[in-house]
Amino acid sequence: MSRLRVFAVSLMFAIASTLPLGETTPTILNTIAQTTTNQERQAEADRLYQLAEQQYRQSQFREALGNFEQALVIYREIGNKAEEAPTLHNIALVYDNLGQHRKALELFSQALAISKEVGDKVGEGTTLVSIGLVYDNLGQHRKALELFSQALAIFTEVGDKAGEGTTLQNIGNVYNYLAEYPKAIDFYQQALAIFTEVGDKAGEGTTLVGIGLVYYNLGEYPKAIDFYQQALAIFRRVDDKAEEGTTLNNIGQVYRNLGEYPKALDFFSPALAIYRQVGDKAGEGTILQNIGTVYRNLGEYPKALNFYQQALAIFTEVGNKAGEGTTLVGIGQVYDNLEKYRKAMNFYQQALAIHRQVGNKAEEGRTLNNIGQVYRNLGEHRKAMDFLNQALAIHRQVGNKAEEGLTLDNIGEVYDKLGEHGKAMDLFSQALAISKEVGDKVGEGETLNNIGLILNKQNQPELAIVFYKQSVNVIETIRQDLRKLPQEQQKSYTKTVASTYRDLANLLLGQGRILEAQQVLELLKIQEIRDYTRNAKASNQTSGIDLNSIEEQIIKTHGSLIAFGQKVAECRKSKCSELSQLNDQLQALITQYNQSIATLKQIIANRRAQDQQVLDPNDFGRKAREITAAQPGTVLIYPFVVADKTWLLLAAEGGVLKSIEVPVSRRELGETVLKFRQLLQQPNSNLQELKATSKQLYDWLIKPLESEIKGNKKVTNLVFSLDRVTRYIPMAALFDGEKYLIENYSVSTILSAGLTDVSSRLPPGTSNTPVLGLGLSNAVAGFNPLPNVLAEVDMVVRENDADKNGIYPGLAFL
Repeated sequence: MSRLRVFAVSLMFAIASTLPLGETTPTILNTIAQTTTNQERQAEADRLYQLAEQQYRQSQFREALGNFEQALVIYREIGNKAEEAPTLHNIALVYDNLGQHRKALELFSQALAISKEVGDKVGEGTTLVSIGLVYDNLGQHRKALELFSQALAIFTEVGDKAGEGTTLQNIGNVYNYLAEYPKAIDFYQQALAIFTEVGDKAGEGTTLVGIGLVYYNLGEYPKAIDFYQQALAIFRRVDDKAEEGTTLNNIGQVYRNLGEYPKALDFFSPALAIYRQVGDKAGEGTILQNIGTVYRNLGEYPKALNFYQQALAIFTEVGNKAGEGTTLVGIGQVYDNLEKYRKAMNFYQQALAIHRQVGNKAEEGRTLNNIGQVYRNLGEHRKAMDFLNQALAIHRQVGNKAEEGLTLDNIGEVYDKLGEHGKAMDLFSQALAISKEVGDKVGEGETLNNIGLILNKQNQPELAIVFYKQSVNVIETIRQDLRKLPQEQQKSYTKTVASTYRDLANLLLGQGRILEAQQVLELLKIQEIRDYTRNAKASNQTSGIDLNSIEEQIIKTHGSLIAFGQKVAECRKSKCSELSQLNDQLQALITQYNQSIATLKQIIANRRAQDQQVLDPNDFGRKAREITAAQPGTVLIYPFVVADKTWLLLAAEGGVLKSIEVPVSRRELGETVLKFRQLLQQPNSNLQELKATSKQLYDWLIKPLESEIKGNKKVTNLVFSLDRVTRYIPMAALFDGEKYLIENYSVSTILSAGLTDVSSRLPPGTSNTPVLGLGLSNAVAGFNPLPNVLAEVDMVVRENDADKNGIYPGLAFL
């Protein structure tokens, strides 16, 4: 949605008028008077012209237009044809920036006619370039190439190397846009050679940016960054702030597409400062829009809207219709993510009208894709398919591979909703190949998740798990890069991907693969802890999910199948002579793939029949053993809440592991937890109702495990690692119908098994363990008093030898 800024190079005419000289004899006094008047008028026109130039460069287009038009009137009054042409040219540039392309073409044509009339070949070539740029922006790229070619011939004829280099660069820009990348590189290289020859460092820099954009479009991000960095060094050397800002923006976009959001912001922020410094309002709007997109990807929707609204205000102010359109799409995507679909549709429709008005095919395709997504989410699948297919055709027409992959994934989701899982799988496979090709980590993770979803629906859980695991691993690589961001932003991103972790854990539990499920949940819990704390230990725990050798082979073979399948499809279209041989090779790959799946299923079946602890050792199993062995009689209980059920995971001394499925939904459990808390907080609650509610929670979360804990009289300590709504339950207060849980066991809670340190123990006795007791006994702003805190702290802290109540020596502050 957000634009990379690569300036299509247009030239703004600058004037350097010389005042006419003449003899001052009595016979020509009238001529002198007339000349003096003309000189004054010329000076006034020049002043207006130069002021307008300055305003144009600061994106003050309407102010610039007024001053250029005043200058034009004067030049015409004094008959200065030489200055009339460039003034018309620059007025046309203003209209082009205001999105009034037809008006711009009309004025460029007038300027071109005058340049031809006065024999100004350079002016003629420059205007042909500008007309070509308008047609390029209108999507008439072949027409643009024709005009650029005419201009190139003129600049070559008159020996204008600067004009020749600029025109070669613009031709390269067109081929870049048309995805004819070898041609684009060829013209950029010609332009670069000329700029180097004439010592035009700024031209060198902008051409390097163009080459970088080619590699960006090819998904070769390291090469793109290399060329952008070369350009950045040049712009800084020549102190070209505007182009420095543009290049910083482009580097930021690369990192954003790689899912490296902190790095993206590191480049967007200085670019924004530069655009504000040089007064480039359009550039400022672009950066604000791009920052908004980063926050949207992180799930920070209020921040995203704030930046989008700032960008929209700027684009509206300067009359940048293309910028308005892309920003409206961004706002629509925020509301789409918030499931406010009708509101999202309103913004998308506004954006679509603008993109069609200005002829921006690439953005039209993106917007059609988004409208298709809204219809899919609204359940209007046929409408969704119509818009998505329109989008796909445009993406392929303009050669936008990344957007093609995204739209294929969306079409796959529609087929999934329609129950056509085979078609959905084919489209997801194509989308996955493209996301890998262009380095789109976010898209890759989403598509792997979708493939896992389809395979599960096709009753292939073992295979679904493989793709869910790979999706989690891709997400983990993105999360590793988020650590520089504030916790709130990390937390927002976690919310956007948590469902993948929970779906994978649910599948693993359903397959009896308890340890692997716990490992997945530990990853999610560690991230949730990191979201709320600055725990250094937590920040080093994320390492992804291990795939066994067979699972790795499945992923590898699936990737080969996709790539090879595309090769076969291209051969079928072109009727190449190797088709029979390629079909045989494809069948061999399919056979290998199916054999890998069969082997995996057999391994899983064997594991169910044997000791999983031995077969599948991992870090969670070790940590569970440490916790249960740290104090005799300890059991670790891990509730895991999904939409339609709750799993109870239990780990006991000796490596005993067990999982039990409880038929209580997340909603029902949440409503009961809320009711229980409200009853506990109300002093006048009905005790029988409170006990009944507490018993209901006990029956769901403890009773299914009674055979393990009550049946073993050695179990005296229950350690809970709680999930979702269960975190709000005071577990000690659960009631079995006769006693509360705390009356039968010692009860404690840990944040995460992986972060629990059992090596550090309190010294024996209480006298060697000083404590600090803190409590809010009086109300302060925003917080109610805790009426029992005085008695509670007094029973724990012994402040002096005369204190008979406290257990531990220490200090209390209330």
